[in-house]
Amino acid sequence: MLAGEIELIVDTKSFTLSAGDAFVFNSELPHHYRNVGQERASIFWVNTPATF
Repeated sequence: MLAGEIELIVDTKSFTLSAGDAFVFNSELPHHYRNVGQERASIFWVNTPATF
């Protein structure tokens, strides 16, 4: 996380992440995220191997 605050949901678990946090998960699991902060959220996101 570069800036802001998000809620990351992976499968059935929810995580609140803010600037300075990092995450890793199997991208085959259902996942989504949403901005839960007052400012714009910025994420540096890398998928490997590419899954899109």
